[in-house]
Amino acid sequence: MVEMSLEHIRKVYPGQVIAAVPDYSLKINDGEFTVFIGPSGSGKSTVLRMIAGLEDITSGQFKMDDRVMNDVEPKNRDIAMVFQNYALYPHMTVFENMAFGLKLRKEPKDKIKAAVDKAADQLGLTDFLDRKPANLSGGQRQRVALGRAMVRDAKVMLLDEPLSNLDAKLRVEMRSTIAKLHQDLGNNFIYVTHDQIEAMTMADRIVLIDHGVIQQDGSPEELYNNPGNKFVAGFMGSPSMNFLNLRLDNDTLVSRDGQIKLSIPKGTSKFLKEAGYDGKDLIFGIRPEDIHTEPIAKETYPGDTVHVKLDLVEPLGAETMYYFQLDGQQFVARVGAREKDQTGDYADLTFQIPNAHFFDPETELVILPKGAKVYQSPTRQESDLANTKGTPLEGQKFSEKY
Repeated sequence: MVEMSLEHIRKVYPGQVIAAVPDYSLKINDGEFTVFIGPSGSGKSTVLRMIAGLEDITSGQFKMDDRVMNDVEPKNRDIAMVFQNYALYPHMTVFENMAFGLKLRKEPKDKIKAAVDKAADQLGLTDFLDRKPANLSGGQRQRVALGRAMVRDAKVMLLDEPLSNLDAKLRVEMRSTIAKLHQDLGNNFIYVTHDQIEAMTMADRIVLIDHGVIQQDGSPEELYNNPGNKFVAGFMGSPSMNFLNLRLDNDTLVSRDGQIKLSIPKGTSKFLKEAGYDGKDLIFGIRPEDIHTEPIAKETYPGDTVHVKLDLVEPLGAETMYYFQLDGQQFVARVGAREKDQTGDYADLTFQIPNAHFFDPETELVILPKGAKVYQSPTRQESDLANTKGTPLEGQKFSEKY
């Protein structure tokens, strides 16, 4: 087991002026399943490759148990890596692929066989050890790649978008396989993905990165329920959070054209006024699942109703998506599967205002009641927080409703 830290890590590629990773600081706890998530080009894979030793660190230090690892060769870092494209040797059998790293280390044959057999049993590959990769499905090849990393018995397992080449059904199966594997092994897993479902279902801790900067980190529930800025709120969740520019007028949120008026609870109005937003613009955010059809909402949810034309009704089996426009902005509501509205119909939809989020239109920081703080992991370092427009430096968990 090992604790890891990245201290003011910076990465600038040759010939580039702008840093791919400007100033990245993070501590990773022993035995943690950490997921780096972010849009394409955000720097998450670059950070992973610097940890693995496949990319040089321009400045800063990477440590494992307080030992500086910057100049340590990848093979000597006690780190195993699973790649997106499997990277299996086509001329070798499954057994030979999984045993390859141990053979390079000149481990005894009986130890190699025992390690491979154990990993194959855990991954359901026992009956495939004599096959070549060409005779395996995508999911089986991915399990072989996992097994090759497992047999090394490394302290840290790095996984770089390992499920992106699999179909939807296989991704679900492999998510549970990897999560169970982490529970069984108990070592550090660092997993890179752009898939929010993978992050939400597997991670102990999510680190959301944009342009090489950590926007927020914490448990999946913390990032989803208490986003520190508009970027985090919009990225976490599928479909993403809906946003609308509104003006606070006493206890009402009003659109620029005056067509939309949403009443808000007095407690919400009070803290927004105390924060200085009375009579000013703000960004209103609400998740699709907090928009309800009127017959249900009247009985269950406080809030305000809007009358909209449904641009698209998208039945998904277990649920239905309603797409509509508000003040020129695209909105989506996640409603029950039994709703009968069709594309082109008009519907009354109710916003569950107590679950709404509010952001400053200039900084895009979340607006919170006085004294409340956005959660950040206690292992997050302030130097990195200073680089993001997303989150305050304080690190207390904010779990109360507005």
